[in-house]
Amino acid sequence: MGVLSALLFAAPLVLHATTVEGSRIPLNTDRQAFARDVETPKLPQALANEAASARVSKEPTDFVPDGKTCCPSGQEPTAYATKNDRCEYGSHVSAYVSQSDDKVTRCCFDVHAPKFYVHYFDLDKGFKFPVDIHGSSQHETGFCNLGLKYDISDVIVADNWISLHINLNVDCATYNKSDKEWITIFFNRNYRHSGRFTYVITGIGPTIYADVAAKIIGDDTVGLEVHVTGTGIIGRLDETVRDEIRNDVLKGFLKGKEICL
Repeated sequence: MGVLSALLFAAPLVLHATTVEGSRIPLNTDRQAFARDVETPKLPQALANEAASARVSKEPTDFVPDGKTCCPSGQEPTAYATKNDRCEYGSHVSAYVSQSDDKVTRCCFDVHAPKFYVHYFDLDKGFKFPVDIHGSSQHETGFCNLGLKYDISDVIVADNWISLHINLNVDCATYNKSDKEWITIFFNRNYRHSGRFTYVITGIGPTIYADVAAKIIGDDTVGLEVHVTGTGIIGRLDETVRDEIRNDVLKGFLKGKEICL
């Protein structure tokens, strides 16, 4: 067998029709195959990212559907990185968190284990009760004399939170609208976002939003912070008012509950 024939049988080359004048022998093999065999040099930033990734320690992770907003004794509160859906503590990261960002209530890390605990909110873990709680208040603001009126028909109670099915009426100047939503109040001494009410004013186009944050003030009192904003012709409406729900029924539900600081 000649030298040329031996080379052709030894390597499965993909041949092109490009030839040198006066010759029938192809000059090139498959350029894509050649490119795959050549490693592209890594940029400095890529090398730095790779080195940083190698230093990260991925730890065992427990997912706890209790809606707790503080860490038990012996565990450290950690950051929750929404960019990669993981809890982080120094160079330690948790397993991937599949729950939506608004459901994660607290990330904790046991330094000695080491192990992460991801606490998240699950509405199915509570117990539902009918109630009949009403209240109203007036607030002088720069835009209007803002009236708030609430009617609570049902509650769902768990160890670390309570959800209220509440009809919230907003009365501002000539606008008087109601919306009924579930809001969730976590057992915490600090305001945390609880829910949003939306009031569409048909005919003239604007919409009023009421974003509600809540906290536990005492064993029978829930504090509310209501941020009311408007769109369109009532775009100047941007007011925050505070109110309280104080009720013996709530006191019964809150009795003996741990309130996070």
